Amino acid sequence: MRQPVVVVVTTVLLRCAAASLSVLVEQKPIGTGRTTTLSTTHEPCDYGCDQVSVADDALETCIEHLMEKWHVPGLAIAIVDGNKTWAKGFGEAKIGSEPVTPSTLFYAGSTTKSFTAAAVSLLVDESENYSSIAWDSPLVEFLRDDWLLGSEWATNHVTIEDALSHRTGYPRHDFSRVPPSSSEMVRNFRNLPMSAEPRVKFQYNNLMFGTVGYLVAKLTGSWLGEFFRERLWEPMGMKSTYLSLRDAESSGQVLADEHRYNNDTDAYDFIPHSQFAWSEGAGMTISNVIDYSRYLRVMMAESAPLSKAGHRALKTARAVVGTKELMPFTGPVWYCLGWFGGVFAGEEVWFHSGQVNGHVTNMIMIPARNFAVVNMQNAESFIVEVIPFKILYDFLKVGPDKRVDMEKRHTAKLEQQDYLLKTSRERLYPSLPSPPIRRPVSIESYVGLYHHAGYGTFNVTLDCVPQELPKDSPASPTTTDDGCRLTMMVPQRQGEEAGNIRLDLEHMTGDYWVGWAYMTHFHNYRHPMACQRVEFRVNASGVVASVGVDARMEGEDVPLIWSERVTS
Repeated sequence: MRQPVVVVVTTVLLRCAAASLSVLVEQKPIGTGRTTTLSTTHEPCDYGCDQVSVADDALETCIEHLMEKWHVPGLAIAIVDGNKTWAKGFGEAKIGSEPVTPSTLFYAGSTTKSFTAAAVSLLVDESENYSSIAWDSPLVEFLRDDWLLGSEWATNHVTIEDALSHRTGYPRHDFSRVPPSSSEMVRNFRNLPMSAEPRVKFQYNNLMFGTVGYLVAKLTGSWLGEFFRERLWEPMGMKSTYLSLRDAESSGQVLADEHRYNNDTDAYDFIPHSQFAWSEGAGMTISNVIDYSRYLRVMMAESAPLSKAGHRALKTARAVVGTKELMPFTGPVWYCLGWFGGVFAGEEVWFHSGQVNGHVTNMIMIPARNFAVVNMQNAESFIVEVIPFKILYDFLKVGPDKRVDMEKRHTAKLEQQDYLLKTSRERLYPSLPSPPIRRPVSIESYVGLYHHAGYGTFNVTLDCVPQELPKDSPASPTTTDDGCRLTMMVPQRQGEEAGNIRLDLEHMTGDYWVGWAYMTHFHNYRHPMACQRVEFRVNASGVVASVGVDARMEGEDVPLIWSERVTS
């Protein structure tokens, strides 16, 4: 069975319980192939050494079992239970050389959003020093001419609160072009389509949190990471938390390597660390479970450096997310300001996960019980949420018959995703004619550069390097007579070496194609991670004039991103 890994929150349930994380590559549980040698390590400590009731041998066995089964080389976890904290590392931070300890650093991804919202709460508390900023302040008041959205009303009325609760009317647009400066990123919204009116629906958007991070830096006159450090992290005792890869690497602490498991080679592919300047307010924190356990204590106690009003604002629901099909909540999940919320086993919980390439983090807290869990790992896998929910079930003493079998749910979901990938042609084009309509022009005629103001330049080219597809691959790209494939390179963001995407194009009928998506960084990975709609338009002169790509990440039946041809 393959596990598609996608983006952003048991069969072994008597040993473990589960939750969800979407992923971008495929993964299958261990069969008879190579297994990972795991180790647990202990280091001298004055914090995180307490004994808590749920952290027993059975939990450690469960963690090791899940890591081995779902190919996670290294993981760290901390549990806060009242005035006690337990923390431990499992496996390897750097395969073959460095074990994971509670002090090992990981990217914490979108959990950064909670710090960005917390930073705004400090400015709101001191609004007299920061242009009378309030949660309901329209962003245009501070960003002026840089801020131009898809409608005049949205431009003038979308607020800080809207941006921090994913209700601006903008979809993810994660593959859009992001220039090197934050101000240029903000200006790029004018080139991106809205998909809803503001405050109508929840649509997760990293760019908006990047925008608010830029706003905090603009109003305070300091780099966002410096503001986080001085006003949030140091007051909370978070001495090993950074917003800069350079700072983390020069700290003297171990920063875990990033990995993605490759089914084709039965080995881990290494992912280089990245620094996305545009995303500092959305997902660039680097930290460890020790520091995050301190952070969760502050959030549960509603203590300084945030005010009581600030804590209340951060935890107040602003948007209904809907039902999380893979997660064990009662009723809908909501989004606050940088935090998700929901009801689990009768208790209100607040949580957020985060992912940067091969690092994944999850934090969840039950303030009424003064109980929280944070875990970080160095390969993509849904066990990042399996483990904390098993711990919450144990802590709340939920009986086996009352627990959601989440690993089973995930396994079924993975099987469904595998099936959907294999049936992509039929799903994306359910009414293909038989026989299909021939291409209007030769394969070579599609080669060229196609530009979209918001997304950048798509490069359609011929790839003549021989490619041997696995027998079970659903992809069948269209080739020239001499075996060259028509491919499209999705524009690469500034500095995102690990994030470039290639589409191998397969003709369906007439102007309609599909694109089988691959991450170009993983040269050994031969299974596609997704399949997208692609459409070309040929003008009256018989020249390919434009291309549309399903790049908005909203689902399968949404408008394409259309790019105009700029060169042959």
